Amino acid sequence: MTVTLTQTQLLLAAVGLSVIVTLILGPIVTLLTRRVPASTVRTVLDGAEQVARVAEAILPDGTLPDKIARYAGMAVAAAEQMFDVSQREDKYAYADDLVRQALRAASVPEEQIERLGGVIQGAIEAAVLALPDSHKTEAVGE
Repeated sequence: MTVTLTQTQLLLAAVGLSVIVTLILGPIVTLLTRRVPASTVRTVLDGAEQVARVAEAILPDGTLPDKIARYAGMAVAAAEQMFDVSQREDKYAYADDLVRQALRAASVPEEQIERLGGVIQGAIEAAVLALPDSHKTEAVGE
């Protein structure tokens, strides 16, 4: 059985997914601001992984979530090299800008990029969590 969705249905699914991702990734931001047990971080990341699986099922080939995650990883790595540990806001703004530039270069419409702001933020936060422990230790020591 093949399910066909209209563009409006896909758009609504993407917006709904953005809201769900934002609600799940909100706790990740909280986790980044304080020390928590590794088991708690794993639980939150498992929830984010489940949302990613849903995104892949809803969006054609799951390409957009994959692109955002890949671009966020590259942007965070570049920001880590460009800025000092104390420049956390600058690093985040730089990474956010790089992800949005990459999405524009991939022909993602500006309106869609704006609607996916929460997803982009979450992907950047997840990429920060994936950094080697040396980066996390420096960030905690601020």
